[in-house]
Amino acid sequence: MSLRNAQLPADGGTGEFVVNIASEVYATKVAAAAEPLPYGESEFDLTGLTPTRSVKVRPPRVTESPVSFECRTMQVIGPTRRRGRWNIVIGQVVHIHAAEGLLNERLHADPRVSRPSDGWAA
Repeated sequence: MSLRNAQLPADGGTGEFVVNIASEVYATKVAAAAEPLPYGESEFDLTGLTPTRSVKVRPPRVTESPVSFECRTMQVIGPTRRRGRWNIVIGQVVHIHAAEGLLNERLHADPRVSRPSDGWAA
């Protein structure tokens, strides 16, 4: 998620973003997405991950992700650190995608299906 896109429209953003849970299956590609890119270049093109149209927000979600949260920005707080620019984006989840077989009848997630990586969100 880029801060530029997640910012509220009054601040030049779309006010929407998607949080994708990273799986160990594609963790290396997720790490590559953290590389700084010039404005307008795509992390999808850089990493080879596949974009899929979201249901309620404009930004696409990652097809390979076992869980994706479509969100609308409520507030951006930052910078919160002196050495570097850190920001906190607070969003409202408006739609959730879960891979087939991930949730049981009690809506508990099976980690054998999601196979989360140590760096779990992209």
